[in-house]
Amino acid sequence: HWDVEQRGGTSATTWLRRAHAERRNDATFWRLDIADPGPGRVFDNRVYERGAMAVQALRDRLGERVFWKALRTWLAARRDGVGTVPAFRRHVQRVSGKDLRGFFRTWLSGRRAPDATRANGLR
Repeated sequence: HWDVEQRGGTSATTWLRRAHAERRNDATFWRLDIADPGPGRVFDNRVYERGAMAVQALRDRLGERVFWKALRTWLAARRDGVGTVPAFRRHVQRVSGKDLRGFFRTWLSGRRAPDATRANGLR
């Protein structure tokens, strides 16, 4: 969605708001813990779609400068390596200086749609 945004298309924030509104009442969509879906569900579409929504919500929550700094430093530190969800969460909190435990819990492990609040990156 960022590449579309860069070419003058729909913003990633607009995409997030639409996707959230479309999926808000879809209980099955929110039932899966995407931080640890289990080996049989690692390629489940919900992992990818909710994951994209969570990353965009994080961008909206943190703001451009902090978000991109967190991503650049995460990627640089793991060049040719791997990372884990818990390590990513700690890294983003450290870079941003914010307590994001509730944000990550809501987006990654929550069993229902996140409330449309600034704290959830849904301004």
